Amino acid sequence: MEEKNIKDTIRAKAAEAAEAAAEAAETQDKEEYGDIRIADEVICIVASLAAQEVPGVVGMSGGLTDGINRFLGKENASKGVHLHFEGKTVNASVYIVIEYGCCIPEIALEVQEKVKDAIEAMTGYEVQFVDVNVEGVAKRRESELEKESSSDVDMAEILQAQAKRAEATEANSFEQQLVNLHDNHDFELPPEEDMDEKHRKFLEED
Repeated sequence: MEEKNIKDTIRAKAAEAAEAAAEAAETQDKEEYGDIRIADEVICIVASLAAQEVPGVVGMSGGLTDGINRFLGKENASKGVHLHFEGKTVNASVYIVIEYGCCIPEIALEVQEKVKDAIEAMTGYEVQFVDVNVEGVAKRRESELEKESSSDVDMAEILQAQAKRAEATEANSFEQQLVNLHDNHDFELPPEEDMDEKHRKFLEED
């Protein structure tokens, strides 16, 4: 029994020595290269951007004020994330607005995964959990790029319609002139090579 206690003591001492050596090495590295500090705001931004990459997330929320959801723009999106640190471990709470018509549980689960992966990959912190707070639902607002794209399509359609109307007007005018001349029995046809297909077809039908 006494021998067992001695062995346990030796193991414990060895573990303590190994831990002390690791701490000493870490301290030496810090003294040699300097400390690395990541501002809380940076981690909040990382979490916010990761959450907004998930399809169905309209944006971040700053919580409810007088019963009205405060929708945060991108410049304030980090305020939709709260952090709690325990050593090299961080826990995050994100507050989001989800697009109307989407499946909330599925989106929330993907937000948890995205935020956890992003924080761990970019900061080195271990993330134990990510709380997702759905503060509201809203229809997705059309982005500036989507608006420009939509405007370009609309303008192209307008120009195409105007070109068709101008072409039809020109053809009708030519045909009307031929009809008038035909009624007066005093006209001379232009050379066939000067007529386009529509005009030749019109004369053949006439």
